[in-house]
Amino acid sequence: MNRTKCLSSCVGVAITLGMLSVGCGQQSGGSEPESVGALPAELVTTLELSPTHTLKFWDYGDGLTRIEENYDMDLDRDAALTLRKVDISGRSLASVYATFAGAHADPVEAAKIEQLDLRTAALARQNIASAEPAITEELAPQSGTVSLSRASSEQSLASGSDVGVRQEAVVACTEPSNDWAADVGWFKTNFCGNDSWWCPTEVGWADTGWSPYLTAYSSAGENMSFCTTASYKVMYRSKAGGSGGIVEASLVNMTLPTRWVNNNSWTTPSGGHIRYWSRIQSTLDNRVALAIHRTEL
Repeated sequence: MNRTKCLSSCVGVAITLGMLSVGCGQQSGGSEPESVGALPAELVTTLELSPTHTLKFWDYGDGLTRIEENYDMDLDRDAALTLRKVDISGRSLASVYATFAGAHADPVEAAKIEQLDLRTAALARQNIASAEPAITEELAPQSGTVSLSRASSEQSLASGSDVGVRQEAVVACTEPSNDWAADVGWFKTNFCGNDSWWCPTEVGWADTGWSPYLTAYSSAGENMSFCTTASYKVMYRSKAGGSGGIVEASLVNMTLPTRWVNNNSWTTPSGGHIRYWSRIQSTLDNRVALAIHRTEL
């Protein structure tokens, strides 16, 4: 199996873990849902760790990078090598690539990723030279056990006009007998850990509100249901040092299939002014979860 299969282009770098099954109690044959948001990003390379477990490296072109890990909740449940198990905090993209690719590393792809590290380091020095006070107002995160569409969410409305998340029409079905406590425990162990900033589980929706300026951000959304989809969105606001301009766009805008986890991790150049916001919403029930890890500027 070629673990360094290179796929098509887009523009950024994040971590997305995913697990896919479609329909009522049926698992997918390995296809992945589209997770790309409105902000352009270039897909640098993809590592195929199993037919349903991939690692993608994205470049947004401005020092913002994303490692995306797609991960089947059931088929890859006991994978020995995952982003959370490896602990990539503080590590270069080249180091992460080398760890996952091992003996199958492609020298050409490795060189591309090393260039991303060099560009990020250069932008970090530039940002430090034009540093501005990091003053932002932060709202408290919220979650609930009813559908967000049926709940009052002033915070979401205040997040901006473009807060809607794409949803897919589904046919409701009865959940099969399942050890839900085990699913929640697995998510808490493998995604929340002991260092998450926020980790609501078994809710109908969860909304982080806008963060302060961050240097690193990780957002994992889980849909535990066997019979209904969930919508998942991550936004960002960027302020370039000295320019005064604000850019707001979606980084992830997707429908989570049944039994799927999507975990994304972004790294911002030191001194960059970027804020993040995540929201997940079940289409029909209360079987979604959200794990947030972040490092403040």
